[in-house]
Amino acid sequence: SDRDWSSDVCSSDLSNYQVIIFQSGHAVRSYKSLIKDMQIDYSNIFIICIGEKTASYCKKLNIPVNHIPVKYSAEGLLEEVELLGLKNSNIFIPGSNISERELVESLSRFNNKVDFIPVYETILNDEVQIENVKRKKPELFIFTSPSNFRNFNQLLGIKEVEKYYDGKLIASLGTTTKKAIEKQGLNVDIVPKVFTVSELFKLIKEEYCLN
Repeated sequence: SDRDWSSDVCSSDLSNYQVIIFQSGHAVRSYKSLIKDMQIDYSNIFIICIGEKTASYCKKLNIPVNHIPVKYSAEGLLEEVELLGLKNSNIFIPGSNISERELVESLSRFNNKVDFIPVYETILNDEVQIENVKRKKPELFIFTSPSNFRNFNQLLGIKEVEKYYDGKLIASLGTTTKKAIEKQGLNVDIVPKVFTVSELFKLIKEEYCLN
C-alpha cells in the first residue's frame, strides 16, 4: 500500500523546472496534496504522463498534460527523447520512495538536471490474508510493479522464488515489472501491448478463456 509523505515541494521550486514527469496516478495525487492550494503557473512547464490513466488524474486535478508516450512506460518515454527534445532541461519527477531510478539515470545522460523527489512511501500492507493465499495456491499471479512483486514475496516469506513459481503463470503490467521479475530467474508469460490493468485483464481472458 501507499501513503503520502511530506516533502520540500513548493511553488518557488517548481518554477525552476521546464519538465515534470508523472509515472502514476498516486504520484499525481500525492504531488497535488503536497502543493495543496498553491497556484502553479504551468504555462512554461511541459507535463509528461506515463499512461492515459495517469493523465486522467492530472486532468481531474486541473494539471495540464502536454504529452503521453505511445508506450505507457519509462522505456517508451526514453524512446521519444529525441522527438521531444528532452535535453539540457531541469526535470522534476515525483514518485515513490522505492521507485526505480532507471528513468532518472537515462535522462541525465542527455545533459538534463533531473530531480527525483519521493512524495509517497510504499509500505507492506498489514492486513493481507496470507493464510488464504497459501491455502488456495494460485496458478496465475498478476504483478503491477516491481515493489508489488517484492512485497508479495516478503509477505509470504518466499525464499526460493524459482521453486515457488515453478509451473505457475506470471502476468506483468509492463516491461519494468517484467525485468524486475526476470532478474529473479523467472519467466513472465503475459505482458499486454498497452500497459493498463484493463488491457492486461482483457489479454488474460482472451488467452486463457477466463470469464
